[in-house]
Amino acid sequence: MKKILSNVNLPSRMRRQQGLYVIYSVEDFYEIIERERARADRSNQCFSLVVFDVDLPDMDSTKPERVVSVLASRMRISDEIGWFDKRRIGMILPDTLEEGAWKLADEVCQEINGKSPTSFCTVYAYPSEKWPVESG
Repeated sequence: MKKILSNVNLPSRMRRQQGLYVIYSVEDFYEIIERERARADRSNQCFSLVVFDVDLPDMDSTKPERVVSVLASRMRISDEIGWFDKRRIGMILPDTLEEGAWKLADEVCQEINGKSPTSFCTVYAYPSEKWPVESG
C-alpha cells in the first residue's frame, strides 16, 4: 500500500523505496517545473506537464486522493506530482512528448472515471507557445 504524503524532507529515492509519494505544494512544484525547464533547455530535451482538475462539481471529496493514487502508481523515478494551483494537481513527465503525456492522461482518466481526459485534464508540452508557466 502506497502512502501519499504532503512535503516530506526525504530524498526521492528513499521515499520511493519506502512506498511514499510526495505531493508538492504549489510553490515547491513551480520550483521543480523551473528546474525541469532549465534541464530541458540545457540538454535540448522536452518534457510534458499533465494537469488534472480535482475541484469539479461532479467530483466527490475522495476524487483528489484517487487521482494522486493513480498517478503515484504510474510514476517513473523521474516524474514528480504537485499542486499546480489550489484546485489542480500536476504531474511533470521529463523526456516525454505531448503524445505520450496524452496517452498517460487518457489511461489515468479511464481508470478514475471512465471519461475522456479532456473532461478534467490539460496537457502542456515544453517547449511550446502554449506553455502556461512564466519563467521565474
